[in-house]
Amino acid sequence: MEVNTGKTPWETIELAVKRACAQSDFASAETILRFAVRESEHAEALDRRLVSMLIRLADAHVQEQRFEAARRIYALGLDLNAMLLEPNHPEITESLDRLSTIVEQVESATRRATRPRALKAIALS
Repeated sequence: MEVNTGKTPWETIELAVKRACAQSDFASAETILRFAVRESEHAEALDRRLVSMLIRLADAHVQEQRFEAARRIYALGLDLNAMLLEPNHPEITESLDRLSTIVEQVESATRRATRPRALKAIALS
């Protein structure tokens, strides 16, 4: 028996994602959104709200300095925006800018993480 909560499927998804993010359970939020992406593709009813939720999740990852996770989600958002919008739409440019910034942050974090090891290796030689 199905219970009618009075919410649309998108409202239910958005609420679940917000709850997961509020609890810093980003893995669950990402799982919910990836499921929503797959379902949208099957139904041929990709919705802009899904992209908005993905961007918010990626932004939350950035705040937590989880740059690689943010990069993956921004890239997915960009792919979805490319399917939904015209190539010259401002949101495409915004998505590219966000993704570029995240890639730079990932590379910077990687350099910082490997620098001490490289310095230690030089000191030992």
